[in-house]
Amino acid sequence: MIFDGEAPETDDEEEIDEKAEVEKNLSKKPIVIDKTLQKHWNIIGNDLINFSSRRCANSNKQIQKISEQAANCFTNIINVKMAGTKTRK
Repeated sequence: MIFDGEAPETDDEEEIDEKAEVEKNLSKKPIVIDKTLQKHWNIIGNDLINFSSRRCANSNKQIQKISEQAANCFTNIINVKMAGTKTRK
């Protein structure tokens, strides 16, 4: 393995780096995008997001209700504690 700025320890490492550079240059060819295929994938992606959102809606509502109930519970605990300290004095 060669790090940037480090000399290769063997000739094999140098050849591997050269091959990697050639492969990188070959893979930089312009990619042709089929617009209709892209449109269909975008529609499928949007449908999947909408479906997932609808499927999670009930769980999100339940989590919100639990969070509100927990907040109310903690508020009530604090109020009871405050009322208890006032009556003791």
